[in-house]
Amino acid sequence: MNIPSCIILEIASIYASSIIYALASKLTEARRKLLSTLWIIATYIVALIFFYQAFSQYASSASKVVYFGAGIFTAVAVDSLSLFINFIILTAAFLMLIHVVQRIDLEKKESGDFVALAMSLIATSILVTVSNNFLIFLIMWEAATASVIGVLSYKTSEESGEALIKMIFMAVVSSIFMLVAVVLVYMAVASLARPSIEILNFDTVVNLISKVKGTGLALVLLSFALILAGLGIEIGLPPFYMWLPDVYTGSKPYAVPLMVLTLETAGAYAVARIIGVYSLLPVSLGVLTLPMIILIVFSILSILVGEASALAQRRLRRILGYSAVADAGYVVLLSLFFVASKTPPVGATASYALPLAYFIAVSNISLATAVALIGLVEEKGVYTLDEAKGLVKKAPLITMLTAISIMSVFGVPPLAGFVAKFFVISSVASTANTILVYVAVIAALLFVVSAAYGLRIIQYFCVYESPGTSFGKTDLKLVAPLILLVALLVLAGMYPNLFACFFT
Repeated sequence: MNIPSCIILEIASIYASSIIYALASKLTEARRKLLSTLWIIATYIVALIFFYQAFSQYASSASKVVYFGAGIFTAVAVDSLSLFINFIILTAAFLMLIHVVQRIDLEKKESGDFVALAMSLIATSILVTVSNNFLIFLIMWEAATASVIGVLSYKTSEESGEALIKMIFMAVVSSIFMLVAVVLVYMAVASLARPSIEILNFDTVVNLISKVKGTGLALVLLSFALILAGLGIEIGLPPFYMWLPDVYTGSKPYAVPLMVLTLETAGAYAVARIIGVYSLLPVSLGVLTLPMIILIVFSILSILVGEASALAQRRLRRILGYSAVADAGYVVLLSLFFVASKTPPVGATASYALPLAYFIAVSNISLATAVALIGLVEEKGVYTLDEAKGLVKKAPLITMLTAISIMSVFGVPPLAGFVAKFFVISSVASTANTILVYVAVIAALLFVVSAAYGLRIIQYFCVYESPGTSFGKTDLKLVAPLILLVALLVLAGMYPNLFACFFT
């Protein structure tokens, strides 16, 4: 089988598994949990086999980008960046889904639909990573967004319902922005090549954008602003970010991690990919281009708002929600490298995206794992910092895992978060642009803020005393998948080259 066939079979196997699972007859609760867990593991193994075959062939191939065919089929392709994000979504999301299955009541009819929809969400998010075309990306993105909304709507309460309404509204605004942006790109480049859907391919647009002039240039600039705003809404960039902390806080703590490991991971990937497409825009304002100025403003604002707001919060999950806002800023900041160096992460130059891909993977795994673990102690009535005092004595294993995840978020060595934050500084500073060096210094200073609220959480967990008895023995079935994700954070921090094999 060739690479496209393997990727298609990987995605198709997950979709088929979700459909079969949804149609399966009900079993007793005990058997249902066991069989559901085994079914999810089997689905992951089958999908991973197909993925490994695709990756092995890609690693031995001389081509750095592999299309799914000719003509219109070049709108779908894989390269090192898309393969890496594919693997992260596949592995991390399935591990989280195994954890979720242990937490929900599978005897209820809607629970089976929830699990099936979650598997479908994973497959659809992987589809986003193989989109090599603005229009195809938009279609796949809307499908993934609809799936996430379905997952988050499971067992909604008044608080989660309000958060979901905000998310749906912002998703509609985002869709409008991105649709208009795609139309503007098409209008700008249509006169430079034969009008067809293929001219919206990322690698085609990269070359055509460098040739636009006059009205076409104005259209491309407007499309850049709109698509950054549209994707920015989805990943939580200011000023349209308030839905994200609300969803982190209000939705079920086992649904939020699935969103983070699928839609948010794919969204961060899309930001990097699409910003890179605009890297050859012929617009310069001294040592900076207009896109660079826009990116600097959005990234620093997002980091500042996210880190400062997290510092002021008391609700544990809300702190992590604002940390996600800050991480969105770091993703945009890392994307500055592509624009400053005029090196779009598409095809042959996708290997330059290693620092950004590493950051996306580590930050989202850290946040998702921390949210899932906090969800476990929320069942015991621990929601805020004050209620978390002395948590290490009540639930030592969960506290240790949560502490490692949070320390990875704010970058404590030797955890992967430290390497990820180092990549932020080194990538931006390596452009040799004096202004960007100052931007990197500002970002480094803001790391101190994230360390402040991170250490405060650890202080409440481990230093402060609080009356109360132990929560009892931790169910290993619940935390085993989370232990593996935490172990990955430790391993990737000690051996950063663990992920480099995707970018050779």
